[in-house]
Amino acid sequence: MSDGRSPGSATGIINFVIKDDRVRFDIDDEAAAQNRLAISSKLLSVALSVKPRRAGEGR
Repeated sequence: MSDGRSPGSATGIINFVIKDDRVRFDIDDEAAAQNRLAISSKLLSVALSVKPRRAGEGR
């Protein structure tokens, strides 16, 4: 996880951001797959943005 303040600088799987005075999060599902982690579809659906897995990376 990361709480980096500058967009694009974070390298974690889940990155917290402030948007409209609320704490939100982005998910790097590709990084999760590389670390053999599965993120639930419910969590992915409420993320501000999701970097998708590359084709061929299993869950």
